[in-house]
Amino acid sequence: TAPRMARLAEFDAVLRAEAKSLGVAYIDTTLAGAPEIALDGLHPSLAYHQRIAAVIAQQLNGTL
Repeated sequence: TAPRMARLAEFDAVLRAEAKSLGVAYIDTTLAGAPEIALDGLHPSLAYHQRIAAVIAQQLNGTL
């Protein structure tokens, strides 16, 4: 939903700023697309975890 995505963007901005202040790399998992939530209504689905893993691998390898 739009409110959830807005909240995610706010959280992402905080994480980016914190990573920058600590001098560490930030892995942007929002590039995995819109979250898919599992049947429990809280956690990411297996498919979304797989997309996040692919994005992390690409960023670590410098291909994104």
